[in-house]
Amino acid sequence: MTTLRWLQAVRTNLLFTALIAISFTTACAGQHEKLRFGFSEGLVSGRDFVPRQLITGYAAGGRSAVITEAARFGGSISSEIDDRTLLLYFPSDEAAFNAANALAALPETEYVERNGIMRIPRPAERGNNKTPQ
Repeated sequence: MTTLRWLQAVRTNLLFTALIAISFTTACAGQHEKLRFGFSEGLVSGRDFVPRQLITGYAAGGRSAVITEAARFGGSISSEIDDRTLLLYFPSDEAAFNAANALAALPETEYVERNGIMRIPRPAERGNNKTPQ
């Protein structure tokens, strides 16, 4: 009987540990999906994205939670892009990065991204651009 109880206790502990690991992994995956453009390694501030800025989208009713969380990192509203998207400004890139992770953890946040810089190449010159007659 003692061996049987010991095996049942081990089994229960293993199931409990597995459940915690799955819950943690799922929670982290959801947070990572909210971090969009600008969080890949190798991107350079000022070249690939505007320094110290984040674009944050939020669910209806989530504006106040997003503003409060951004303020914890010294962030302020730079501009309102639309009724559920804010351009936030931070005192440093480090503050913006830390705020991005905190904002992504909020259930009200739909996405967080850096204010990316896009370069559009000039079209190749096409002869003399005269229209055929």
